[in-house]
Amino acid sequence: MHTYTQLQLSYIKQDILRRRLRLLNQHSDKNTLTQSGARLQLTQSTFMILLKEMFCYEIFPQFRETSTAVAFYTFLGISSVVLALLTVVGNLLILYAIRKCQTLHAPTKVLLCNLAVSDLGVGIVVYPLFAAHWFAVTLNNIRVFCTVLDPYVIAAYIMGSVSLYTMTAISLDKYYAFAFRLRYHQIVTFKRVMLAMGGCWMVGFIMPFSWLLSEKSTRILGTTLIFCCIVITSICYIRVIIGIRRHQRQIQEQESTSASQHHAGNLLRIGQYTKSLNTMILLFWLQIACYLPFFITAAVTMGIGTNSNKILALNITKALIYFKSLLNPLVYCLRTREIRRQVLTSLSSFPRFMRCYGAI
Repeated sequence: MHTYTQLQLSYIKQDILRRRLRLLNQHSDKNTLTQSGARLQLTQSTFMILLKEMFCYEIFPQFRETSTAVAFYTFLGISSVVLALLTVVGNLLILYAIRKCQTLHAPTKVLLCNLAVSDLGVGIVVYPLFAAHWFAVTLNNIRVFCTVLDPYVIAAYIMGSVSLYTMTAISLDKYYAFAFRLRYHQIVTFKRVMLAMGGCWMVGFIMPFSWLLSEKSTRILGTTLIFCCIVITSICYIRVIIGIRRHQRQIQEQESTSASQHHAGNLLRIGQYTKSLNTMILLFWLQIACYLPFFITAAVTMGIGTNSNKILALNITKALIYFKSLLNPLVYCLRTREIRRQVLTSLSSFPRFMRCYGAI
């Protein structure tokens, strides 16, 4: 099997070289200086594409070194199909429930919907590409493996980064709601939140393609953004938790006076706010728990080198990151009563909807 794979790899490399040389020969009759410069630019870009494809073909045999690895990749492909369906259904229900909720502030709805949309993107785009990538390993199809690689990496980066930026924006929203209270609705407006979410998607789309310009700079910038998002989110939640505890002590100290009753009437609805805050903190910790194994495995791999087992471990931890897109709607349903009620209402009305259209 290994000899066959190497022979197949050799034939594919030769085919790539023939196609690239044929492309270059089509432009060999251009003799002017401008045309020569254009041909040189074409040669350089073609050479970079060739190197990239050759690298993909070189690493492919590492995924099939052992039968255990192939079995795991088969399991990853099958489980990705199932999880994709659950993720799509779960986040569609959450989007419908959020739209129906009357108690949520409009900017908060935008933030939660944006998070659900990025999770929905994982189910619609990332999971299918992830599954196709590993089915290609299972079926020993190098062409599909290399064809799917770039779209898969770009889609995963976009959805993952937008989700991370949105979680950071939600932590800032919770901090502003507590710190500014009466001025919160003036500071956090629907228009400002929409602009911020548009910026999140713009950065999310630009970053993967900047990789083509400078791989090292993009990696440094991406790591810096992830670190800043985690630090900002942590600081916001820590400050809010400290502020809530101080606020509760003030109520306990003044609860016996009449002034405290007047004072308490003007304070934040601490119980409802705390429950919503705890839900967001839980989502943040789930995000850390899903991302941390990947970063640890990636650091170990870069430090001591790669082999088939380390590559397998790295890809399993990637699957854990995508699994978070299914955990988010589950947490919403378990922790938020109104969203849970809307989801249950939607599920109960689904059979009636299907009967109306003659599907049942």
